[in-house]
Amino acid sequence: MTEQLKKPSGVLFKQKNKTKESQPDHTGNIELSIDMVKQIVAEIKSNASKYANEHFKIDLACWENIAKSGQPYMSVRASIPEKKDDDLNDEIPF
Repeated sequence: MTEQLKKPSGVLFKQKNKTKESQPDHTGNIELSIDMVKQIVAEIKSNASKYANEHFKIDLACWENIAKSGQPYMSVRASIPEKKDDDLNDEIPF
């Protein structure tokens, strides 16, 4: 991948060797900054009971692009969802 991406971000390329319907249509990766990982860990530690049997959600945004080689791909940007007012009410201990 020669394109420079802003982090946390990644790419998805169309799967060239798909032989079964159950295989993914696109494959790729996403790179999270260390600061983002630290933020995720801090959030989970501070709300351990909330995440005991749940998953941590990361929002993704995707754009379709064409690489310099002519191969189509999708660039992906990750972000941690902003807390809503309803989420803040969950933290009040009474």
